[in-house]
Amino acid sequence: MKKLTGITIYSTAIFLLLTGCAPDITPTLTKQEKEIASPFEEVTRYSNALRHLGEMITAYEGDPIKIQSKFITNDTSSEQELPKDISRMLITAVNKIGENIIYVPYDPQYLLNEAQTGAQINRVLPDIVISGAITEFDKDVYKKNRGLNADFAFGNGKGDTDIGYSQSSDKSNTKIALDLHLLNYKTMTMFPSLQTQNSIILYRRSKEREFGFSIFGNGLGFNGSVSANQGKHEALRLLVEFSILELVGKYYNIPYWKLLPNGKKDEMVIAKEKRKFRSIKKDKKLATALIQRMLYLHGYKIQTNGIYNKKTQETLKSYVKDYKPSHLKKLGINEETYISLFLTLPVKKAVYLVENERFSR
Repeated sequence: MKKLTGITIYSTAIFLLLTGCAPDITPTLTKQEKEIASPFEEVTRYSNALRHLGEMITAYEGDPIKIQSKFITNDTSSEQELPKDISRMLITAVNKIGENIIYVPYDPQYLLNEAQTGAQINRVLPDIVISGAITEFDKDVYKKNRGLNADFAFGNGKGDTDIGYSQSSDKSNTKIALDLHLLNYKTMTMFPSLQTQNSIILYRRSKEREFGFSIFGNGLGFNGSVSANQGKHEALRLLVEFSILELVGKYYNIPYWKLLPNGKKDEMVIAKEKRKFRSIKKDKKLATALIQRMLYLHGYKIQTNGIYNKKTQETLKSYVKDYKPSHLKKLGINEETYISLFLTLPVKKAVYLVENERFSR
């Protein structure tokens, strides 16, 4: 059999390409790879928390409020890397809270256009206004690279066989911060201490591996890489929702942190409740009525009559037995008892009782 030379093989390959007889080795896509994904509802880790915040407002007998927001702009130097305005994310977060919060859009041009067509719109004015901005965008505040390389040669020192392996990893963090403030609509002044200053870290991770070997100069290699980047817009939405939970919770002065994973007590909220009780504790009847009301919202059958009678004393003992508040040492009509009741309020039970009262009126 005649042995083919390199020139013959090369000439044959050129001939096949020119005549269109070359085999088609183009990779094909699977059916799943060609399918267009269906849209899906985006549920974030704080979606349920925002809904439960609305329930908590009802449980603590908060009045519904009307909220408007200014444009929440990007005030960092990175104008091209972040959205110019994230107000729509804020509106969605506020609306998730439910019927206790009514969002009032700010769109004067729309109202003007409608008025010119003869429409009569009874405009609703907000009670409070949210203002704020993206205040920080620091890229690669933390960066780390690692790598490993190994090469082996076999063949009695002649290097006839070579094996190589390498791997590397890369980590970096980027920080985004959002500041929100709460204003009184009528006076356009800020509520003291009612603001949020929260940050989120965007993680970027990548890994690579490579393996190859050669025998007498002919080799074969494999390599692969994987990376995970947290989206900036996804991170901003989480940051907005987290901040709205805190801001609205502070406004109503309720223990909103219970709705957050590993939430920490807001000492400012607790301090305000302590001052609230101190302001009325001289009026024994009013202070007693406040504690009786909290006991009722815990599910105990007790009248809110402001009289510190035997029934009230027995109910307080039942509360201690049922809820076992370890921090409560002195039981009675006092600040310590009130704060304990404030922090242990069962939201679902209280919502049921409050709504029943409202529906029966």
